[in-house]
Amino acid sequence: MLKTWCEIAFLAALIFGIPLIFRKDMAQGLASVAASLLGILYIGASLSLLIAMRWDAAQAVLIVFVLFSVWAGDIAAYYIGRSFGKHKLAPVVSPNKSWEGAMASVIASVAVAFLVFHFRYRLAAWFSPGWPWSSGSWTFYQPLRSVPLLHVIGLGMLTNIAAQLGDLFESALKRGAGVKDSGTLLPGHGGILDRIDALLFAIPVVWYYAQLTRFLQP
Repeated sequence: MLKTWCEIAFLAALIFGIPLIFRKDMAQGLASVAASLLGILYIGASLSLLIAMRWDAAQAVLIVFVLFSVWAGDIAAYYIGRSFGKHKLAPVVSPNKSWEGAMASVIASVAVAFLVFHFRYRLAAWFSPGWPWSSGSWTFYQPLRSVPLLHVIGLGMLTNIAAQLGDLFESALKRGAGVKDSGTLLPGHGGILDRIDALLFAIPVVWYYAQLTRFLQP
């Protein structure tokens, strides 16, 4: 996977670099090429890992985990931060975010990790009906014994931290561009990038954590 994206990045540098030679206005040449390359790696490389997760039946449950973990973290951060937030997390980049909301977000993501991995056999059966766990030889309330507690807590925390950094990173990009939202496609929410910014950092963390620890392998 990493080798493939290195090759894509190299080809993209050629594709976007050659037109730069023929530009009349060179003032924004570097910025335009850099933005084009960043878009490919920042968005394309991250989302492509969802395909890799889905391809492996043992890790398909990670798709459910990363989505619900990020969403739950966002909801907790919003409501707790709005109600109790007093200490600014990143006042320059995102003035509305608070440390109280950030901590609530981490707790929510860890709670989601417990739920998802507690029922991971049922979720795996939904992704792949041919799995032995779909035959009815196990109970719905499958205990956590198959996933070490350290991995459940660790992955929940790392995923949430990555998601919050992804949110702040996209906010920094918007600040640099002088815009409030990345687009206007979703009224009241901004653009698509505003909805998936946290996922773009969280997905690679979940994928590589699973690859390095192999904690879901039978």
